[in-house]
Amino acid sequence: MKERVKNRLFWISDYFDNNPLNKAVRQGMVMMIPVLLGSAVALMLSSLPFAGYQEFLERLWNGRISVFLGLVRSASEGSLAIGLTLTTCYSYAMQRNRSRGEAVTVMLTAVVSLIGFSGIP
Repeated sequence: MKERVKNRLFWISDYFDNNPLNKAVRQGMVMMIPVLLGSAVALMLSSLPFAGYQEFLERLWNGRISVFLGLVRSASEGSLAIGLTLTTCYSYAMQRNRSRGEAVTVMLTAVVSLIGFSGIP
């Protein structure tokens, strides 16, 4: 019984691991790691829970550092969905070019996906 369940779980795992759509999403997320790290560092630097540090940020360059860190965080989190859409479509098009030998234009695929994401009719 254990062996049967184990084999079934391995089959399910292999199915999802070899699925081209899952591979494209995974690769797109990996491409977005630098954006996520930038957002995380900005959030960490702006939110350290030390009163002295927070006062220092507010006094340094008249609070412009706090504003800049907030801007970095907002810009990276705001562009995450668009970036993830573009990188996933890019990964999928590259995968199709490699596996099937099709001449899918990667940039055209990214632009079409961006138009679809933005809702332009």
